[in-house]
Amino acid sequence: MGDPLRILEVDFKEILRVPGSNDKELLALVTPYLVPFFFDHASTTEKFGDAPIATPLEALQQIFSGEVPDVEWGGGPYYEAISTLYMHFATSGDEIEMSADDLDAVEEALVAAGAQSPLSLWELVHRGVPFRVPEHDDSPWLGYLTPEEVATASRLYDALSLDNVPEYPRETIEKLGLLLKDAASRNHALVGVFL
Repeated sequence: MGDPLRILEVDFKEILRVPGSNDKELLALVTPYLVPFFFDHASTTEKFGDAPIATPLEALQQIFSGEVPDVEWGGGPYYEAISTLYMHFATSGDEIEMSADDLDAVEEALVAAGAQSPLSLWELVHRGVPFRVPEHDDSPWLGYLTPEEVATASRLYDALSLDNVPEYPRETIEKLGLLLKDAASRNHALVGVFL
C-alpha cells in the first residue's frame, strides 16, 4: 500500500488565471477545502519545519492577491494551497495508490516501453507548478502537463509497446493513457498530486 497519486484533468486557463486575480468569490469557494488542521502556524511548523513563511490559508490568499513572497524555499504551504486549487478545478481524474518506489518502477517501465518526454509520470508529479511560488521538495509533490503536452503525450502513448511490461506498471500506464486521451479530447491539462 502506498500514498495516493491523484491525476486530475483541469482547464489550464482556469488555473493560470488565479495568481493575482483578486477573485474574492473564487477564493471563498476554494478556502473551505483546505485541510483545516493546517490553518495555524504551530501545525504548519510541525508539518513543514521551522519558520514557515505562511500557513496554507495565507499562501492561498497570497496566490490570489499576487503577493507571494520572492523567496526560494518554504513552499510547502503553497503546494498545499495549489493542490486544493487543482482539486477545485478538476473535471475528472483518478487516484492510484503507490509508493515512491512504485512511481520509479512505472517510470522505468514507461521508458523501457519507448516513452519520451512529455510522456512521463515523473514530470506529472515532480515538475512543480505553472506559476511562481517558493520551491518545495517534500510531500505533496506536484506537477503538470499543459494541454499541448497532453496531446503530444497521448500520441506518444499510442506508439508504446507494452507487451513486455509487467502487470502492475502496465495497469498504471494504461490508466495514464486513458487520462491522457480524455484530457487531449477536451484540450485540457493534467496535473499530478502525490501526497
